Amino acid sequence: MFGKANEINKESPMPLYYQLEDLLRKAISSGELKPGEMIPTEWEIIEHFNLSRTTVRQALTDLVNENLLYKKKGIGTFVAKPKIDLQYMGNMLSYDNQIIGAGLKPSTKVLKLEIITADDFLLDEMQLTKERKIIELIRLRYADDEPIAVIQSFLPYDLCAFIMDKDLEQNSLYETLAQNRKTTVVRVEREVAAQIISKEDGKLLNVEKGFPVQSFLNKAYNEEGRILEYCHSRYRGDRNKFCITIKV
Repeated sequence: MFGKANEINKESPMPLYYQLEDLLRKAISSGELKPGEMIPTEWEIIEHFNLSRTTVRQALTDLVNENLLYKKKGIGTFVAKPKIDLQYMGNMLSYDNQIIGAGLKPSTKVLKLEIITADDFLLDEMQLTKERKIIELIRLRYADDEPIAVIQSFLPYDLCAFIMDKDLEQNSLYETLAQNRKTTVVRVEREVAAQIISKEDGKLLNVEKGFPVQSFLNKAYNEEGRILEYCHSRYRGDRNKFCITIKV
């Protein structure tokens, strides 16, 4: 059992549910409660600390909402894995380098690499004129063999045809593109939004339909201002966080 019964001070002006949350946070950060471990049941916590069921449920609900805990229906409440701190918004580090920097093992699975015909939407978004032939690349990204993100990229075939013969499971897309001057990425624009995962992505990322994801729309440009990649990425909301450093 985490914490001692007398660590909840009922005379303190601090709400009881918050005191319980604080004990749980400390137990998680110290490693007393480990990722994947089931915490004591509601009734065990109630009896140990002599708290009301409402107080205990409030504390657990708050920590679930913070993604520190998660519930399995009919089984119990478990400690969530810590989020991966990705420096994705403010730089162009490769996915592999970011995951390695977080102390995890990266890997990639190419789900699709095909030449397709761009529809009117992609034709406009990629600023293409007459040439409708593009490359569609879909990759599933892993950290320690756990699926983390689905990356769907579209690239102009006339510039990027050479990637069709490249191993994009072992090599970075941008590093591969950088083999040619005209396909070297010099600027990236990113938009971020919160979305609910689709049924298809849910299967790939091993989460239920309706799960929250962080959605990124990227446009990568070469030195001439042409779009080299139009990319839609979906990252699991429970396993990722994105940080930005601002220098003044």
